[in-house]
Amino acid sequence: MGKKIGFRMRTTAQLLILIIVNVVWRTGEAT
Repeated sequence: MGKKIGFRMRTTAQLLILIIVNVVWRTGEAT
């Protein structure tokens, strides 16, 4: 069970990083 939670946390972290990178990329292009 601990493994499952860790996997979900890692997936969520990767999703957050993707969203942040997307926002930064858009901000850089808009400027």
